[in-house]
Amino acid sequence: MGNTCMKDISSSRNADTEFHKAKILRAYHMADIDGDGKVLENDFVTWGKMASEKAKVEFTDERKKLWLTAYQAYYSAEGTSESPEKHYQNICAFLEVENSKEIATQINASLFACIDADGSGDISINEYRAFIYPLGITSEEDVQFGFNAIDKNKDGVLSKEEVGEACYRYYYDKKDTPFKHFYGKYDNTNTTQEEK
Repeated sequence: MGNTCMKDISSSRNADTEFHKAKILRAYHMADIDGDGKVLENDFVTWGKMASEKAKVEFTDERKKLWLTAYQAYYSAEGTSESPEKHYQNICAFLEVENSKEIATQINASLFACIDADGSGDISINEYRAFIYPLGITSEEDVQFGFNAIDKNKDGVLSKEEVGEACYRYYYDKKDTPFKHFYGKYDNTNTTQEEK
């Protein structure tokens, strides 16, 4: 009986790890806008251009700088952008750092600035849609589902705190939680979402 229990715990941990890795790799593949297998600055610039166009705002030098700052924040560790596996390893190592949540809050603020296309301090459904559209999330149902998962206080806009928490938890949570929908509706059984 003891061995069965240990096998169940081990299987559960493996399933949690596989789910966690699948989420991280999904986000990596989505951010690889040009599909070359690496997430580089040009992917974030293209993502920013596409998001700005969808949000109907000009992609100015200032907006480009915001997207490049976000790229540096997420992929500054050496080699992180070079492969999905290396990225996953770096994310896991980062999450083991004692103050990872505080560091992530600062990192996520750079992403929030990119999403907040009108600079209002909140993110509307249209800005969220524009943010995830370049990642291949185009279904209105998937957009709404993701937005609702992040909008914890249900006020119809996303605050910096809501976005920061949801983004952190997307990467941190090893178990299946609503935060898996940060980049739009996430279907655990749909592997085609992970590849563009």
